Amino acid sequence: MTLAPEDKKALSDIRITRAYEFLEDARANYNEGRYKTSVNRSYYATLNAVRAILILEGVNPETHEGVITMLSLRFIKPGLLPVDVIKKFKDESAVIMGHLKQEMAGIRANRPNAGLVENIMVSCYDQNMPLKQISSISVVPPREIYIQVWDKSVVSSIIKAIESSALGLSGNADGNAVRIHLPELSAERREELMKYAKKRAEEFRIRLRQARDEANKEIQKMFGDGEIQEDAKFKLKEDIQKETDGINKEIDEILKTKMEEINM
Repeated sequence: MTLAPEDKKALSDIRITRAYEFLEDARANYNEGRYKTSVNRSYYATLNAVRAILILEGVNPETHEGVITMLSLRFIKPGLLPVDVIKKFKDESAVIMGHLKQEMAGIRANRPNAGLVENIMVSCYDQNMPLKQISSISVVPPREIYIQVWDKSVVSSIIKAIESSALGLSGNADGNAVRIHLPELSAERREELMKYAKKRAEEFRIRLRQARDEANKEIQKMFGDGEIQEDAKFKLKEDIQKETDGINKEIDEILKTKMEEINM
């Protein structure tokens, strides 16, 4: 039966009201820790919201499966609910930044810090383990790193790993501990380290640009496949660039801090 426009509007309003009610119920259940019930109510909120719009278009599927099919055909594939490219890019950027911070922490500065050695891989217990997982690391001013080893049997392995690293440091056994003395950096060595830090920062910027370009390609493909509209395409690309700019500023700050540490 064909409904008059005013009847469609009335039925649609009822569905929207129900959607709001289910959504509020979902929120209340979530806040009280009833997560499965919250998901159930969220589902019915979506179901009623979709029905509200379909009624105005003269479509009224009788089954839940019909509504879900229409949700996919009318709203998700055309791009009203696009794949979250932004979240994927943020996740990839977070991994890149995590590696950058770890890399910068491992570059020698003029003053000792635990981050310089904590990720050195030590061969022990038939595997390679980060130093921070088999010891506690602290700084003894002005120029010493003190490593309290939890198992004395791996002290020699720790010293070997330290001396085999690219840091140019040596360790001295002291019972269940290893002491590392950091001599003051020469002007020439400081210059070398600053150049290396800048080089590594630029390599991470390149990785970030590559992730951005891949995200933009995915957005362009979604547009070409008809999954998103042109305005959504431009908005997504704009958001990706804003995220990129923000992360590049963070890289600049991390590099600046490392430069200052080297020159202390």
